[in-house]
Amino acid sequence: MQTYKTTSWVRAQSRMAELHEKRPGFAQHLIDIARAAQLAYEALMTAYGGQPIGIECRSPKREQWAFIAPNIQTMSPFRVQVFDADGFISHHGFDSLELAAEDMINSGYRVIDEGALHRMSATDRWATGIARLDIMQQVNDGRITWARAAELLNELPHIDVATLS
Repeated sequence: MQTYKTTSWVRAQSRMAELHEKRPGFAQHLIDIARAAQLAYEALMTAYGGQPIGIECRSPKREQWAFIAPNIQTMSPFRVQVFDADGFISHHGFDSLELAAEDMINSGYRVIDEGALHRMSATDRWATGIARLDIMQQVNDGRITWARAAELLNELPHIDVATLS
């Protein structure tokens, strides 16, 4: 069976003996930090045969998710795409699937939550968020002015996120 290891776990393991002699408390601290990410990374990679493309992982600290996708827009072949209930937030390119998965895990997206994108994208809140994103993209592309963007944004439905559970 394949064993998957993060670069931080490999680094911590390789330096453990040296650090343990000089600074045992610090060495253990590094191992403890690396262990949590290592366990999540190994679980994700093992569950999907080293190919977790499209598998959503949730952050336990905030209502956000991330997944790995092939990247067609830049030189990097993989991207980590981040989203929340209002739509897409950001993406980051990576040279390998392993580095993308490790970054996603290190960024706190450690709870596998298959189908999250489908669930979120079926809501009115998502539709409004994507409409906002499109308006901002039009401003960034120079297709509309800030004044027109303000008009369009004001026409969108207001969703009171405080009442959502």
